Amino acid sequence: MMSEHMDNLILHIQELASLATTESAYVSKPLLDYILHWLTLDNNDKKAEIHVLKTALMDGLDVNFIGTQWEAEWLANNKVCNCKACDVARKCIAEIEQIGDNRWR
Repeated sequence: MMSEHMDNLILHIQELASLATTESAYVSKPLLDYILHWLTLDNNDKKAEIHVLKTALMDGLDVNFIGTQWEAEWLANNKVCNCKACDVARKCIAEIEQIGDNRWR
């Protein structure tokens, strides 16, 4: 079960990295740098750094969009960003939480 969640996580992280090259989604440079690094790790190192990945994803969510093209939508959504990148980041966080939950079973 854990490998299924890890496989899904890797796919979502790859999707997030590809979204960074579009103008329809926002991925911060620190988050992009980290996820590109994380993708190069072997599976054991990916698992070892999963808590760092989760922190980076959470730090990249719902950043302050004042002065950007997303400001009006962000404010209308109570400062929650619903762009594709944030949606994918939330999926990644959910997979990480499943991996954590399954680790103790």
